Amino acid sequence: MTSNKVAVILGANSNLGLNIALRLVELEDPKSNITFIVTSRTQERAEEAAKKIEGSIRTIERPG
Repeated sequence: MTSNKVAVILGANSNLGLNIALRLVELEDPKSNITFIVTSRTQERAEEAAKKIEGSIRTIERPG
């Protein structure tokens, strides 16, 4: 049985959050089936961060 895992990285558009996201994607085993979700204060910043991060990443907008 395979299990889908999700990694939610808060503040992934800069500094520590971005570096954590980059490292997690780098270390991730392609067979592990992890979905990475990056968050940011704006959709634009989240999309910019997603472009910097390798792999398949879904961007979300922070509510509010």
